[in-house]
Amino acid sequence: MARLLVATAPAPDGVLTSRVYHAADPTPVTVGSALRAVADCAGIPWPSDNLTVEGAKAILAAKGVPPATLDILTTDHFFEADALWADLGRCPGGGFATWFGRAEQWYRSTLVTN
Repeated sequence: MARLLVATAPAPDGVLTSRVYHAADPTPVTVGSALRAVADCAGIPWPSDNLTVEGAKAILAAKGVPPATLDILTTDHFFEADALWADLGRCPGGGFATWFGRAEQWYRSTLVTN
């Protein structure tokens, strides 16, 4: 994903055909899968409690966090990124498991030390 975003800066005039793009992997990944990967990488045990969205919003509200904060995680979002990939002549690659695997060591060192 970073290579895709960096490729936009030196793109020759006329290559980028849209004023707005969404940079995304075309294969969606669930929030749960992404969070589990990060937790595993950082050595954080996955909670055994089964927390509902309503329960999470109640916990956040008690801490003064607006319930809408969870909406980005609990509402299905899909961002069409085909135009950016095509305009830059790039292929997405192997999906979340592949690119997270390539960056796993960085995540591990960053999450464990901070």
